[in-house]
Amino acid sequence: MKHSSETTRHDHRPAAEICRAHGWGEGTRLVGRDAVGTTVIEITALGPRVMLARTVSQDHRPAAYGQDRSWRLSDRDWREVA
Repeated sequence: MKHSSETTRHDHRPAAEICRAHGWGEGTRLVGRDAVGTTVIEITALGPRVMLARTVSQDHRPAAYGQDRSWRLSDRDWREVA
């Protein structure tokens, strides 16, 4: 079930809950922009509350695939990469 809100910014629900509401699961890539730049992440796991993801790119430059880490989604407008 999709969440009615178009944005994740200021949505303070747990990240995994936001992902499920938007239909985002493991393997989904999200792009988020803020004052610092653009980041693309790939969701690697969803728990009851926590979402784990790896950084794919930052400011349009490939990022070394690092370790999975938890992410908050409320600081940026995250959207699924088409």
